[in-house]
Amino acid sequence: MNLLFGAVQFHAAEEAGALARMAGAVARCAQIWQDGDVGLGYGASSPQTEGGLLHDPQRGLTLLASVRLINRRELAASLDLAPEAPHCADACLVLAAWQRWGIECVHHLEGDWHFALWDARVRRLVLARDHHGSSSFYYHHRADSFLFASTQKPLLAIPDLARRPDLTRMAQILSGALGDGSESGYLYIRRLPVAHTLTVDASGLRVERYWFPERLPTLHMNEAEAVETFLDLYRRAVAGRLAGAGKTGVMLSGGLDSGSAAALAAERLRQEGQTLYAFTAVPVAASSPELLRRGLVDEGPLAVAVAATAGNIHLTTVTARHISPLAGIRRMLEVHDEPAYPAGNSFWLRAIYETARFQSITTLLTGTAGNGTISWSGNPPDLLHTLWKSGPNECGQLWQQITARAGISPERALWTAAIKPLLRTLRDEVQGFLHRGSGPNWERYSPLLPAFTAQPEIRASIETGRERWQRWEAGERLVGPGRWMTPTFHFEDSVGFGLAVMDPTADRRVMEFCLALEPIHYHNGVESRRLIRQAMRGYLPDTVRSVRRRARQSADLVMRVHGQVDEITHTLTRLHRHPLAGEVIDLQRLGNLARHIGQQPERVSHYECNAVLLRGLMVALFLERFS
Repeated sequence: MNLLFGAVQFHAAEEAGALARMAGAVARCAQIWQDGDVGLGYGASSPQTEGGLLHDPQRGLTLLASVRLINRRELAASLDLAPEAPHCADACLVLAAWQRWGIECVHHLEGDWHFALWDARVRRLVLARDHHGSSSFYYHHRADSFLFASTQKPLLAIPDLARRPDLTRMAQILSGALGDGSESGYLYIRRLPVAHTLTVDASGLRVERYWFPERLPTLHMNEAEAVETFLDLYRRAVAGRLAGAGKTGVMLSGGLDSGSAAALAAERLRQEGQTLYAFTAVPVAASSPELLRRGLVDEGPLAVAVAATAGNIHLTTVTARHISPLAGIRRMLEVHDEPAYPAGNSFWLRAIYETARFQSITTLLTGTAGNGTISWSGNPPDLLHTLWKSGPNECGQLWQQITARAGISPERALWTAAIKPLLRTLRDEVQGFLHRGSGPNWERYSPLLPAFTAQPEIRASIETGRERWQRWEAGERLVGPGRWMTPTFHFEDSVGFGLAVMDPTADRRVMEFCLALEPIHYHNGVESRRLIRQAMRGYLPDTVRSVRRRARQSADLVMRVHGQVDEITHTLTRLHRHPLAGEVIDLQRLGNLARHIGQQPERVSHYECNAVLLRGLMVALFLERFS
């Protein structure tokens, strides 16, 4: 994807040099258009994404777009364009769609896109992001002016906007709370949420959501129909992102999401005489004993099995041996200009991006959205209640049907569907009783200072954000307030690392199908993620299709930090002298945890290392930017 930016003045003369400053922050500024007090700019970062500036002087429209459509022919047909239209630039189709439908054109665009459109006749600017958020827009609005950009860097070139961090946002990050999707790391910069449009003119600003997948009617299908329909949609989503993609890679884990995307992409590319290149992060040091006890920690063997079964995949294992966790954090802060990814993933993500670029990969597929779409674990039905209501005569027959459908023994089904959930409930009740009166759960793992979280507005923001995590309704799995941020980070990675990161599991049509499908297709009371397990028969090895445990790309995180303790301790010593970091974060706790890892790494959990130490360090290093 490519970078868009612009400035509009409504009531005052143009702020001196604002557009020039923004353009100077764009690494490869390709084009600038100005008309009086309106200026738009375009930065080329990915050749796989079309876009640029288009001007229609007759209608007074100027379009600034970064777009990769996957429904070009369908869109051209609906616009009654000539047969050769599918071969024109995607941005031309977007402009034609706007001329036909206006703001409603967002419902006709499939793919990865975002655009800004200036209507000179009414002096109005419109911004729009795609349904699944593989794009981003940041903005700053005052009564007399409006500045926007695809990433924060152009906006941060304006001195006033870079002065103050949003400490409420930092509290959300460090407590695991969700915002409303509009917060950024800066007090004076806002983010346009996924599946939203923004309209601004002299009278003010309006932000509106245009996609509501939670309102979809429920789809009733048998399992064979569901699998067949799903596979057809998923294949088209993958194929659409391969068209014109150049040399294509995939971030391949040992799981169902990226594994299924890799298998379908390899199948498609084989038909075109091309090879799929896969990149898998593997540990180089001993995994923590805590993770070893829980099972799967090295995804390398499963990735090898996926590549062997699918064929047509050239696999590269990435150790990230040369990138420390702290170096990964620093690089991701440079790319995103705020705390973004889970800090413990920064080093291996950076390593995969850099390795892919070294191998001349231009498009990198992921399966990040899969947990909320194609491989949703589902909400298990109350199986014991269902059996009890069925009565003694039907109970045994129903139990046999359920276990046969899941393909497991009755004994295992009893453990999975009844005994294990009961034990988990008892554990949660005991833990809640033991910790009652000791404060909310987040206070035990968050590195926030109690004096900071005692402020009423900070505490209210955390509590509201934590409540959002409890809502797991169909639509909110993806577009609930503040939930769906990862595609935005992938877009910024595309700009920062010079490749196009795309996710077929976040295709709108795939998402709508998965969100509308009956829950029984995901969890039948015994087996979770059933839809993708059934759909991938013959595509993925049974060792991957049947895996029940979550892998860790950073399984050796504690040992990596153990080898970097001196540098981390030195960094914390410097941060102690920074008043803002010390006002928000318990740096003493981080120092104690770092020393503990240095002395007894085997006694520190992966979660504590990641969520407390590294996440705290990431936010502290961000706050260090401010005086």
